[in-house]
Amino acid sequence: MKNNYFEINKKKWNELATKHYDNDPQYVKDFIEKREGLHSLEIGEIGEVNGKRLLHLQCHFGMDTLSWAIKGATVTGVDFSEVAIINARDLAAKMNLKANFINCDIYDLKEHLNDKFDVVFASYGEYVG
Repeated sequence: MKNNYFEINKKKWNELATKHYDNDPQYVKDFIEKREGLHSLEIGEIGEVNGKRLLHLQCHFGMDTLSWAIKGATVTGVDFSEVAIINARDLAAKMNLKANFINCDIYDLKEHLNDKFDVVFASYGEYVG
């Protein structure tokens, strides 16, 4: 059973997912137009992903996940915020990108996913809105 801190944190991330996705449409529009959300540090550390299977932990609403898909990876993003996952799926559809998004706590992932990956990625995230 999850503790109260988990639920408080999840509620806050649901609020942030709405704020970052719905309340700042220019932020999302810029990403859709640029089709890039990664930094050179991340690209340099991960390297070539074309043809690889990539798991993105704590993906928020999927901008980095979809950036890896654009680079040729088969991607799965995971986040415990149901609002973030709904937004990630919406963003993937808007961009006509294939991605699997799973709504669960990463500690419960084994109950929702039984795949192998070449790369497991977690970023520090960034929102400048």
